[in-house]
Amino acid sequence: GGDVAIRMEYYEAEMFASARLDWVEIDAENGGWMIEYWDNQNLEGLPAAVDSADELPIDVDWGYSAPVAELGADHFSVRWYRDITFTPGRHRFTVRSDDGVRLWVNNRLVIDRWSAHAPTTYYADVYLTGGTVPVRMEYFEDEVTAEAELRWDFLSWSDESLSHGTVRSESLNIRRGPSTAYRVIENISRGTEVELAGFVSEDGQWVLVTLPGHGVRGWAYAGLLNRNVSLDRLSVWGGNDATVMVGANSATVTAYSRLNVRQGPGLSHDVLTSVPRGMKLEMAGYRSVDNRWLLVTLPDSGLRGWVYAPLTTTSVSVSSLAAWAPGTSGTVTAYYLNLRSGPGVEHSILTFLARGEEVTLLERDEECCWVRVVSEGGQIGWVTASYLDASVALTDLPAAH
Repeated sequence: GGDVAIRMEYYEAEMFASARLDWVEIDAENGGWMIEYWDNQNLEGLPAAVDSADELPIDVDWGYSAPVAELGADHFSVRWYRDITFTPGRHRFTVRSDDGVRLWVNNRLVIDRWSAHAPTTYYADVYLTGGTVPVRMEYFEDEVTAEAELRWDFLSWSDESLSHGTVRSESLNIRRGPSTAYRVIENISRGTEVELAGFVSEDGQWVLVTLPGHGVRGWAYAGLLNRNVSLDRLSVWGGNDATVMVGANSATVTAYSRLNVRQGPGLSHDVLTSVPRGMKLEMAGYRSVDNRWLLVTLPDSGLRGWVYAPLTTTSVSVSSLAAWAPGTSGTVTAYYLNLRSGPGVEHSILTFLARGEEVTLLERDEECCWVRVVSEGGQIGWVTASYLDASVALTDLPAAH
């Protein structure tokens, strides 16, 4: 307490000039959070407001409201920072946000999800030697609802790393199952470190990994990873359904009562059905271009449709999904056309499409013999290309991997 000397120095070069000095009182015992608010999404310029908070975890849910009077309810950004004392050992930092978020621990960026997305949880495991370290979280809100949460948990005293691998190719596809026949759920770049999740495929070519930042699991080609353990130390995967341990791609309904499932990504499309709050839906791999609509599969019935993403909690960032490309359609020319689970007659028949039915084209196989489509009822599968009158050249469709 008492009087202290404060000095600020400033000079003006040319044209406009401004200078401002603000201060707020923060918790003297443990530093407290310093909080800065901007009226833009990129923390640009001087903060519109400054505040402080004593609570260690960050847990704010502004909903449709503005966080402070100086900001609007949308298109703002926030920065929290403080010094925190940790015991030595491994700590798990968990962040949940809608929309973008970045987290630094001990001046190291450990979570970087700077994109508009529905409420999503990410985590990072960090070993700290103990003592006081700086923690900083930055956040931006795009539109509709806004929330941000940061918490941490002590994992172990050991500083030994988990089994991990580092990508040694320019990029590496992470797939839903242990072969190239399975859909790509994410692509990671050279140098990315992934945690080995304990399983290798029966042929020894694929390993189950956990991706950094959000905990999504998928299969990676083992030959493109530098690993700190040999494959013979991993358990051989024997599941009949390779997606069982890759079930992180889900969306849970958070609407107050029920959520409409629509035929297409927008309010102009017909409602197929509605689902109750708390229901878990499988993410079907596609999002709308504006990240606001999500293609999902309903449990039990297998019906597929579109839901409004901000009214769900997703276990993987919506922006990481493939963008839906509307406007590419085809008409069935056969009297009855089999819709199959994969690109070939060896795959099971899902249903039949009638002559004249219009389908949306998604992708093709490399030979352009099979096309992946969405039926008028919202079901996704593969059909023989020769029985489709397509609105575009099939070679213009993306090739499935």
